[in-house]
Amino acid sequence: MLVFLQSTVIKFSKNVDVFVQKLLSDKKKLVYFGLIILFLATFILRFINLGYSEFQDDEKKTRIVLNQQTNLIDFFLSQRKGPMQFLVAYVPLTYFQSNGYVNEFAVRLPFTVANFVTVFVLYALILKLTKSHLASFFVAFLFLVNGFVVGFSRIAQYQNLNLLFSITSLYCLRN
Repeated sequence: MLVFLQSTVIKFSKNVDVFVQKLLSDKKKLVYFGLIILFLATFILRFINLGYSEFQDDEKKTRIVLNQQTNLIDFFLSQRKGPMQFLVAYVPLTYFQSNGYVNEFAVRLPFTVANFVTVFVLYALILKLTKSHLASFFVAFLFLVNGFVVGFSRIAQYQNLNLLFSITSLYCLRN
């Protein structure tokens, strides 16, 4: 039994060595492998159990409903936060709300998608600036595991949109 286990471990380690050598020898495969890791890590940290808890106090502000006497411009001008937070939350609040129940997952989803896209826009920005896939990978990976960023990616607030539009504007500015 011990001999069988030992031979299995040796075969497995040789297969892993061959896989790693092939991966490292082809730069294109290595870049794709890095992007897959970024995709999976970003997805896991942002989307799993996204709707598990009730809204926080700040998230409740995205659910403000206009009364009949208030027009849209007056409403937006009276708010402390930008209008995109309310516009992005409008669709899920309109279509995924029934009998007073609001689907937390549906309301948070657009903000989480914005944060998800931000990771890859940041990767592209750093790649454009440094021409290094390795530097781009590490910057994007450090960004995606940052607790502050992960925390904001899981709530319905404007910070996700702010990050996405700020990094996208830097990417578009740098030609």
